[in-house]
Amino acid sequence: MRFPNIEFFKNNVSEFESATGITVEWVEIPHDNMHERFVQEAISQSGAIDIYDTDQPWISEFASKGYLEPLGDKLSEEDKSDFYDSCIRCIFL
Repeated sequence: MRFPNIEFFKNNVSEFESATGITVEWVEIPHDNMHERFVQEAISQSGAIDIYDTDQPWISEFASKGYLEPLGDKLSEEDKSDFYDSCIRCIFL
């Protein structure tokens, strides 16, 4: 099964790297293994994964266990303008 957001990120990673100077190492984890892998990485605090693209049902679980970090104070107002208001309220605060 292919997910449209994965294709979007893959198709735009070069533009992101050029604009930011950040090199992206793409790690695609089969959906059946994602939850286990994310929890293992969070518990070990290995720092191997900087950004997760995860299923919504796991967000509250990960947040309640302290696996997620609010981004509200790490982004400028200009950066925040790239996101829908509903995302800002739910994710970054």
